[in-house]
Amino acid sequence: MNNNFEEIIKNSIIYKKISQTYLLSASSKNIDLTKYVIFFINLVNGEKFSSLKDITFGEMYYKIEEKDDSIKKDDVLLAIKNIQESSLNFTSSKHKILIIKNIEKGTAQSLNALLKFLEQSPPNLITIMTCNKRNSVLKTIRSRALEININQLIFKSKNTTDKFLLFINSIYNDEEIDENLTNNKKNLDALIKLDKNLSNNLSNIFSFMYEIFTNKN
Repeated sequence: MNNNFEEIIKNSIIYKKISQTYLLSASSKNIDLTKYVIFFINLVNGEKFSSLKDITFGEMYYKIEEKDDSIKKDDVLLAIKNIQESSLNFTSSKHKILIIKNIEKGTAQSLNALLKFLEQSPPNLITIMTCNKRNSVLKTIRSRALEININQLIFKSKNTTDKFLLFINSIYNDEEIDENLTNNKKNLDALIKLDKNLSNNLSNIFSFMYEIFTNKN
């Protein structure tokens, strides 16, 4: 478990700043986002779950998963119906939690239904979504959530002093580059991809901005 993620969630509990909607993203499939979801649930609701298999879904916890490589509208509507009909008292110290894995697999119809629900989410419900392709998630969905990029948290936790890599990570939002920097900060493939994405004029601007960045640091 990444220490930065743990600190973010603990502080949100201490200062009573828990968001109603979270989006956990990681471009690397080597990062098990389910572990972060379980950690979140255990911390927020005082549970001791080891995996999703330990959770009984239907009263306090709910789950939406993809079927045939997509998240169906009917499954979203069913989860919403079950949440709204739940008998859990809103004064409970525990939160209802809706887990949606791989939100980027949602269809236009299912995401529209979800978005409408999130706009009027029950006060004691927390929705946690995960994705491996952040840029494929609708901006309207992302705008409703507190986004936590696990790749960036891991990269920051390495405490690198390489100014060039810090510069790239701070201004360039690309999932493949982000993954490469997370797994190996000297990976030349990341820099090659960056170079191919820049035109000659942008390369000059990039070099100029880099000089400013390094001089200030």
